[in-house]
Amino acid sequence: MMHKNWEFKEVSYFHEETGSLSVVEYGKSIEFEIKRVFTLNKFTKHSIRGNHAHKELKQLIVCSSGSFDIELDDGKNKEILTLSDNGKCLFLKGMVWRVMRNFTKDCVITVLCDREYKFDSVIDCYDEFIKMLALQKENEQ
Repeated sequence: MMHKNWEFKEVSYFHEETGSLSVVEYGKSIEFEIKRVFTLNKFTKHSIRGNHAHKELKQLIVCSSGSFDIELDDGKNKEILTLSDNGKCLFLKGMVWRVMRNFTKDCVITVLCDREYKFDSVIDCYDEFIKMLALQKENEQ
């Protein structure tokens, strides 16, 4: 059950002599139609990625190789999680500020999204993100 705007999802792993296979399946790890996939890799020693939120985007973040830390904030909850290539993937829903750092040299991240970039609304100012959350809360009352 999801109490925050994020939760871990299962990834099936199969290890063989010739390598490993990670599987993310619709209905198990992912519950939305995939409209966009992108990868992040080749990070510098002190890389920081993210520093933004999305108004409505659903994402599944899979660490395909290595590991990294992700800081999450939805205005009510804050948490720092570590994702690794033999761990679970991370589902993010809606207004979640995210900052990614501490990438291992071999880190590769695959992100599955429910919309194309041109239909995505990105918030790249934290103060604006907080204001939008407050306005959203007012409208719910």
